[in-house]
Amino acid sequence: MALQFSDIVRVQQAEKTCLTPTQLPIYFFADLNDLIECTRIGFEKLASEDASAMKTVQMLGVLQKLRTFQNDIVNIRARKVLLMAHQQISGGVPDKKVLTSEEREMLDAVVDALAGTQKKIRAAKHEPKVG
Repeated sequence: MALQFSDIVRVQQAEKTCLTPTQLPIYFFADLNDLIECTRIGFEKLASEDASAMKTVQMLGVLQKLRTFQNDIVNIRARKVLLMAHQQISGGVPDKKVLTSEEREMLDAVVDALAGTQKKIRAAKHEPKVG
């Protein structure tokens, strides 16, 4: 199934309203990247023929909206991954099943960094005064 503009809008709205990451359609980010690339190529072709044509302007608008939706979805999910990392280092068990493999890697890296920093903070001692 090809990714449709309405699918992207639905995912963005779901991410905005849910407190935790939502289950994405399979290959969502890869399909979204493909759609953006195809739209970009189509826009460039139209722009080379007639940059001021209404269809060219509309295609540019669609391309900009797709990129905006992509950034919104990635940023919203990144914030949720950060909250999941905090939950995990606080003893909770976040649901990782809905994360992409890249998001799981980010979660693991953030958890490791936070845990390491907290360990250093808890083990902090006064520096001896010189002089």
